[in-house]
Amino acid sequence: MKKVLFVSHEKFRNGSTNSMVTLIKTLVKDYKYEVEVLLPSFGPATKLLQDNGIPYKVFYYFDDKRTINKKKIFREFIKESVNYLAVWRLILYLKKAKFDYVISNSSAVDIGARVSIKTNVKHIYYIREFMEEDFSFEYRNKKRMKKMLEFSNKTIFISHAVADKFVKLYKIENYRVIYNGIDPENYFIKNNKILERKELRLIQIGLLSDGKGTKSSVEFIDKLRKKIECHLTLVGNGSETYIQELYDYIEKKQLNENVTIVSYTNDIKSLFREEDILLINSQSEGFGRVTVEGMLGGLLAVGKNTGGTKEIITNGKTGILFDKCDDFLCSMYEINNNRQIYREIALKGQMYALKKFNPEKNAKDVEAYLREN
Repeated sequence: MKKVLFVSHEKFRNGSTNSMVTLIKTLVKDYKYEVEVLLPSFGPATKLLQDNGIPYKVFYYFDDKRTINKKKIFREFIKESVNYLAVWRLILYLKKAKFDYVISNSSAVDIGARVSIKTNVKHIYYIREFMEEDFSFEYRNKKRMKKMLEFSNKTIFISHAVADKFVKLYKIENYRVIYNGIDPENYFIKNNKILERKELRLIQIGLLSDGKGTKSSVEFIDKLRKKIECHLTLVGNGSETYIQELYDYIEKKQLNENVTIVSYTNDIKSLFREEDILLINSQSEGFGRVTVEGMLGGLLAVGKNTGGTKEIITNGKTGILFDKCDDFLCSMYEINNNRQIYREIALKGQMYALKKFNPEKNAKDVEAYLREN
C-alpha cells in the first residue's frame, strides 16, 4: 500500500481541487492507496474533503504566486516567514507519518517540494496551470521555483500545451501528460434537449476575468444579437471592480436581456439543462475541465483555438473551435441554420468525453507513472 500526501495550494473548491478529489477517490478505491491532503487553511475545500471521506490536515501556509508585477515587499515577507515555519512543521510530520510520495497539486505551491528536499521523500509536481497566460500570476520566488521544479522526481502535466511551456523553460525530463478525470455523475445529462428554442442560449463558466475572455464574450453577444436571438449566462466570481465593469458595459450596450451574471454554483448540472452551447473563450486554458463538464452535460462545446481547449475539442467532430470574433459569429450563424447537424456533434462530444476523460483512466495512468522507477 502506497501512502501519499497531496499538498493543495488553495482552500477553495475550484477545478484543480475537484480534479484532485476525483483522483484521490479512485486511487483509494481501485489501488488501495492511503491518502491525506494538506490544506493552507479552512474553507470550501475542507467540506469537500469531509463529504468524500478524505483525511486532511490544515497547516497554515501560503502559495508561491502573485499577480504579475505586483510585488508587495512587506506582505511577501510575512508570507515567506509563515511558510518557513510551515516547512519545518511539515518536515517533522513527514518523518513521523512515513509517506511514500508528496504530490503538489499545483506549481503555485512549493512547501511540499521544499520539504521533500530535506526529507528525501519522493516529490511529484502536478502542474495544472500556465500561470501567466491563464491567471496573470507569476512565482514570488522564481529562482527557488526553478530549483523545485527541476528537483522533483516526477512531473505530471494536464495537457500537452502546459507541458510544452514548462519543458522549454525548465530542465524537466521525467514527466507525463495525463488528462484530468471527470466524474460524470455530477454533469452527465442523457438526451439533453439542446438547440430546440428559437433563442440560442450560451453559458460560460469560470473566473470572471480578461484571462478567461469574459468581457470579450459579452462583446461577442453584442454583435451576435443583431442577427440572432441569443442569451449568454456568465457563471463565476471575480473581483468587484471587474464585475462592476461588466455591469457597466452591459448597461451601456443595453444588453440586460441578453447577458446574465450569476455566482458560481456547485449545481452546474441544473444550469446545463437550460442552455445549448458551452462557450470557452479563455486566452489560454491549461486543460479545460469546464469544457469536459459541458460536453458531458450534452452541450455543444464552442471554444477558442488555444491551450488545452484545442486538445479536447476536435473541430467539427466533437465541438467547434474559433480563432477570433468573426469566426465565432460565423459558427453561430452556421449552428443556428443547421441545428440537427450540431446536435449530433454535441452527442459525439458527449460520448468522447465519457470515454477519454473518465476517472478510472486518469487514476490508472497516474498510478502506473508513480510505480515507474
